[in-house]
Amino acid sequence: MAESALKPASRVTHRLVILGTVVAIVIAACGGTTATTPPDESAPPGPTSGPPSEAPSGPVTLRWMNWATTDENIRPWVEDVVAHFEEQNPDIKIESEPVPVSEHLNQLVTRCSAGDCPDIAQVQQNDIFVLQAAGLIAPLQGYDDEFVDSLPDGTVNLASVDGTLYGVTWITAPIGFWYNKELMADAGLDPNTPPTTIDEMMSMIRTVRDQNPDIIGLGIDTTLRDIGVDATWPFMHAFGAQPIKDGKANANTPEMQAFLQWIRDLVANGDTLPGKKFGDFRQSAAQNLQLFFEDGPYMKGLVQGLDSTLTDELFYERWGVTAIPGGAGNGPSAGSSDHQIAIFESSTAKEAAFRFAKYLASDVYAIKTYTAPYGLLPPLAGFEGEVPQLANPASQAFIEMGDVVLVPPYGPQYATSTLPIMANIQRTYSTQDAIETIAIDMHAALERVYGK
Repeated sequence: MAESALKPASRVTHRLVILGTVVAIVIAACGGTTATTPPDESAPPGPTSGPPSEAPSGPVTLRWMNWATTDENIRPWVEDVVAHFEEQNPDIKIESEPVPVSEHLNQLVTRCSAGDCPDIAQVQQNDIFVLQAAGLIAPLQGYDDEFVDSLPDGTVNLASVDGTLYGVTWITAPIGFWYNKELMADAGLDPNTPPTTIDEMMSMIRTVRDQNPDIIGLGIDTTLRDIGVDATWPFMHAFGAQPIKDGKANANTPEMQAFLQWIRDLVANGDTLPGKKFGDFRQSAAQNLQLFFEDGPYMKGLVQGLDSTLTDELFYERWGVTAIPGGAGNGPSAGSSDHQIAIFESSTAKEAAFRFAKYLASDVYAIKTYTAPYGLLPPLAGFEGEVPQLANPASQAFIEMGDVVLVPPYGPQYATSTLPIMANIQRTYSTQDAIETIAIDMHAALERVYGK
């Protein structure tokens, strides 16, 4: 039966079986799920800890799977960064393998199950836990401990499993709340006072859309992806909803029902477009038809790529960013979407791969050429003097959001648990099922993942 023909609850089970089977295949191919251990400093490093005892002779070619080069507007910046690295490191060549962000984890799992892992890959936070549980990625202690020690604790913790580092944070990217100051001003609203609560936000959406129904009020991710949950988590938080709590299902609550009803009303009133990734709203943002939407700091570079007339000056005149509005019980918050670089156990050039990862994260040329123009933030502070592009209103706003970033309960089960969460969110606007029933079904599906 095709997936589109399945009822919502059946679709959840169907996807859980597929994902569970794929991960199981990889784990079996890798000989189990035993986690590798940090290197013993008193012994020569082995193949799964620290630099290999014998580096490959001669130049090495690193296969780098990433989604950074899939965007035609951004690709030249990344290629420039790679070319500079190769000039500085003539013994290393980078072979880029572009894969869309929505497909990258499945591609990694599928290729590795066939014995075709890349050397290095751009990944998102929960990917670290999935790939580590499958024994696919290498611990990173022992390559450059001075550099690792210089990284902020928050970025290290997000890329660590049981205290062992498995990823180098390339960019820090909270998911914030972008607001269109021009559209707010045109509707008589104060463009310098964005909403801080859901109620304030909905009131502003009503004011703007009553005057111009073509405006999309809110861009919110409602897709069947783990990053969809990452992005939606702050909105659930605003209602006090927390579908997973203390390692258990927690979806059958009045708070979750209130959130689901809000989603249903949002779609029914035409205030958002359903079934969209948060990145899908960048097109309407570039057309100046988007009032509010959730997105990371990378939004700037992508929207400017869609509108060549949108200079930095015009961009900051039009757009501001702040934390996602809160609710009666919880204040404003931000989502989590950092990008990491992971090195694969099967690579015979781990030291070279780590050099490339460190370069992407901390080299001034890389930050000046890609990170800052894209509107992103490097994991390390202190580059503002050498990279003036970082001293802009959006970057400063994202830095201030650091204290309110919500981190979902990442782990091997998270990728599986996101599917019933998002599928049942989709049920709220695609069916007339009772909200109470949807919350009960979400809870039951999560119990099948986490146990009762």
